[in-house]
Amino acid sequence: MDGNDGQDSSKKLSKEYIFHIKKMNYRKASEILERMMKVSESAKEDLYVAKLLFDVGNGLAWQGYCYEAEENLERALEIQLKKLGENHDDTANTYEAIGETLLRQDVNHQKAEAMYRKALDIKREILPKKEVADLIDLYQQLALSLQKQRKFSEATKIQKFVLATLLDLHGEDHPAIVKTYIAIAGRLRDEDRPDDALQMSDKCIDICSRLQQQEEFDVKVLAMSLLVKSKCLFDLQNFEGVTELLTQLLVIEESLGEMDPSTAETYENLAVTYIRRGMIKDSIKAYTKAIHIFKTVLGDDHPDTKKYMSFVQLLEREKVAKALHEEGLAIKEHGDLKKALQLFQEALGIYTELYAAQAHPSFNALAESISALHADMIPILEMQGKLSQIAKMKKQMLANLLLIYDENHPRVQKEYMGMAGLKTDQKGFKDARLAEALLNKAKSLEALGNSEGATELFAQLETLMVDKETLGERHPSTAEAYEKLALTYARRDLTGAAIQAYTKAIKIRKAVFGNDHPRTKELMIFLKVLKREKSAKALHKKGLAMKQKGDLENALDLIQEALSIYNQIYSSQIHPSLETFSENISAIYYDMAEVFEMFSDANVEKGLLELGIASSLEALKLRRNAFGDDHPETKKRMEAHRSLLHRLLENRT
Repeated sequence: MDGNDGQDSSKKLSKEYIFHIKKMNYRKASEILERMMKVSESAKEDLYVAKLLFDVGNGLAWQGYCYEAEENLERALEIQLKKLGENHDDTANTYEAIGETLLRQDVNHQKAEAMYRKALDIKREILPKKEVADLIDLYQQLALSLQKQRKFSEATKIQKFVLATLLDLHGEDHPAIVKTYIAIAGRLRDEDRPDDALQMSDKCIDICSRLQQQEEFDVKVLAMSLLVKSKCLFDLQNFEGVTELLTQLLVIEESLGEMDPSTAETYENLAVTYIRRGMIKDSIKAYTKAIHIFKTVLGDDHPDTKKYMSFVQLLEREKVAKALHEEGLAIKEHGDLKKALQLFQEALGIYTELYAAQAHPSFNALAESISALHADMIPILEMQGKLSQIAKMKKQMLANLLLIYDENHPRVQKEYMGMAGLKTDQKGFKDARLAEALLNKAKSLEALGNSEGATELFAQLETLMVDKETLGERHPSTAEAYEKLALTYARRDLTGAAIQAYTKAIKIRKAVFGNDHPRTKELMIFLKVLKREKSAKALHKKGLAMKQKGDLENALDLIQEALSIYNQIYSSQIHPSLETFSENISAIYYDMAEVFEMFSDANVEKGLLELGIASSLEALKLRRNAFGDDHPETKKRMEAHRSLLHRLLENRT
């Protein structure tokens, strides 16, 4: 390519560059600069090209293309170092821009610190007469890079120096002071001091309210103050307050020009706040507005546009799960626990799918939603005696809470106790570890068939729970201990003892939470079921006594009445231990079968063979219901029945 061709190509590329810069298409402009440097070797050392690279780099950073921005700025710096050397204001500005881009990426804060220190060293060296106030922004950014590395003492020193300098120059009622307070509030948030950060943000807003009287007041300073206060309130989980502040902020931003990425980011903050408040529909609306801005300003292919679009898809799925959860709660209130559990399980399936995707805009909110759903499912599962499923849910609830809180948070500590079937609050157990150890050991003995040993340990556990010095007899955690004890008795078929324990738990729950509390109602349902089971057992026992006396007709009536009650309970699927209850039904089928067999034998002895066969057939059906076709008892009855049929056939022939 000759010189003229190269010049023509450069001119053409320059026109294209200007066109895309006007359109704010910085990525395309970056591509053109790349081609310009390939067309012309001299461009690689041209300070004008360095300036273009610098401008494009800043534009890309503003649009969120930080990696590409860093590449352009590094190229600009390379040219400047060759042509201008280290000690030049333009070189310092590029160091500063690279540092800012690294902070935007929220990566390599150590390199960002190095960039800011170089920029400061150069400016102090080449501009000795430059006022310190002119370097304030650079000092602030250096402090931020230190803060991101959790070097809080160094960051604090710089911020104190900046604040003292600005107070000497302007007094407190000045925008620069507000910006400094905003920076300090940010550091306090990073230091996990949300209350102190909130006080600092309030100072910012107070100063802004006084500055607003001035004609030259920059409303952007108020916008920054509202934003930092909203973040402090978010840390404190005052989501209603966050919503109010962000709504005010949007009014300001839209008055300055709606189509700006910062406005889209405010909509995103609002969307996340709505998620934390459980307002999924409002969150979707806020994300939709953010998407509209990003599509208009940055295009459909921008990472943030795609990210927010994926968020909306996830939230639409979550909206379905939330609706299923709410419908399940309504149905649960009407007593249809089976249908409620089915809806809860559908909702849980969607939540599990969202959780597995690892792409939700607020994992904390998602974890809270899953934990809330688990909490509503567990009482129904307890009624059904599904202990292993409950244990899994409690583990997941604990894992979810640990995403949100640290290990020492009261909610986490409470769930740790819940893992052992016991909960506590600030008063706690005298020895929570002992309670957990007793419970686990009791369960192990029970599983090994050592009922006496298990009962002794459960008695110790009960004593621990009602210790007057620990929780007292009217404490919710004591109620939980009685509930656990009742469940254990129910699993061991000690219905009377289970009724006594549930009665004690209900008495505490009524006193503390009232008759209408969901858990009080659920325990009362358990108590009612167990009392019905107790009456069925009494009928069964009386029937067996009649059987022993040979009064088979009354025995059969009593046992059938008992079985009717058992079947009603079983069909409802509501019982502290369905597994144990199922064994009881099998036992009553067995006893009924024996009565029919005795009827059969008596009729055969009287020569009433056909009546004997009819009774034998009923006995066979009951054996099958109780044990299945392959059980020895069933096979034995089948052989006896065949023998009777064979005798009947012989008699007829």
